[in-house]
Amino acid sequence: MNVRRRSLALLAAVSCLALGATGALALRSRFADPEAFEPQGFRFEMAVALPGSPFEVFDAFTGDVKPWWDHSFSGNPAELVIEPKIGGSFREVYDEKGNGCEHARITHVQRGTMLRMVGPLGLAGKGIELEMVFRFDQDGETTNLKLEVHALGKLTPELAKIVQKVWHHFLVERFEPYLKSGKHREKKG
Repeated sequence: MNVRRRSLALLAAVSCLALGATGALALRSRFADPEAFEPQGFRFEMAVALPGSPFEVFDAFTGDVKPWWDHSFSGNPAELVIEPKIGGSFREVYDEKGNGCEHARITHVQRGTMLRMVGPLGLAGKGIELEMVFRFDQDGETTNLKLEVHALGKLTPELAKIVQKVWHHFLVERFEPYLKSGKHREKKG
């Protein structure tokens, strides 16, 4: 009798596994086949001459960037920060509950000299990765802020032009006037 119960239990287990496998195959067949794409890439550079030392420009560029960075996922973020430390983030906190996103990760930092960020920024979820290298080079009483962007992923030539225009917007139309206004001195105390 004991052998018979074991046989029935084994038969039931095998039947369940078979039904489960059939169900898993049926479930899997509901998904579309993977779609391949040819990764593309682009790069560009731009520079802007800014008043102040490389340290002053670097400090104004990092930390709280809400005063000059005007694109966000939330529309009105509680916090928008470029955290200038290894493993730091360029993050947007949507609300006091801590909801938000990481736009990029800081992978290299030398205060007043260089900052490197890697991440999709506003292109999150589109199969695109950006690497942005910012160099802060002193030129007399000004600092040349040089940006080099490398992009890889599901890209088009049109998107490359858009990304370049957006960086021009941030550096020339937003950050430069912010720095020239002197408001960055208020944020750092």
